[in-house]
Amino acid sequence: MIEATVFSRAAGLRSGDVKNTGKDERNLYSVAPVVGSTAELFMPKDASRFEFPMTLVDLNQWIEPIAAGESKSKSAEDDIEPSESLLQIADARIRQFMPHGAYLRVDMNSEHWLAFGIESRLPALVFSKDTLIALDDADVIARYSDLEQLHLSGLLWPEAAGRIAKTAYLTREPLGAGQIILFANDPVFRGYSVATQRLLLNSIFLGPGMGAKQYAPW
Repeated sequence: MIEATVFSRAAGLRSGDVKNTGKDERNLYSVAPVVGSTAELFMPKDASRFEFPMTLVDLNQWIEPIAAGESKSKSAEDDIEPSESLLQIADARIRQFMPHGAYLRVDMNSEHWLAFGIESRLPALVFSKDTLIALDDADVIARYSDLEQLHLSGLLWPEAAGRIAKTAYLTREPLGAGQIILFANDPVFRGYSVATQRLLLNSIFLGPGMGAKQYAPW
């Protein structure tokens, strides 16, 4: 996509080609993913930040501190939390309504460098069952529109619209001298959406200079 769009050579070996070529296995595709602080709340306590989280932390475990802090001002009846099975059933039901190829409206933060060259709103292809809720330490560059203006085309059930509306589409958070840029959906899926492709290009070409720290060699 990079070579065809901006005529910039994307050097390196493709994943899975190392054994066939006999070259050094340490190439730019071998870098392990790093999990940012925004996602740490959803991971097991003993999980490494330098490994992809295979399992997420239990939802009940994540909300325990919140429930404990609020219980002082609530009655005993209000302190009853849904069981794990009920939470799983409810989440599984809503996920069945998530879109598989609908275009939804995304509102941009036009003042952020990741939004350079992009209008204040754009269409985004959505086919994921996951939604992103950014914490305070993450910058939200693009967010799905509110419920009334969310749907552009394709099948979107009301249950899914309520789950997606106002959630994050593109976030950025610092990590050491670098940064983590996270998309809620694949921005270059089959090359359908030119606008979301531009977001990825901004991340690749502008990210090292605009969002990361460069140290002098002396």
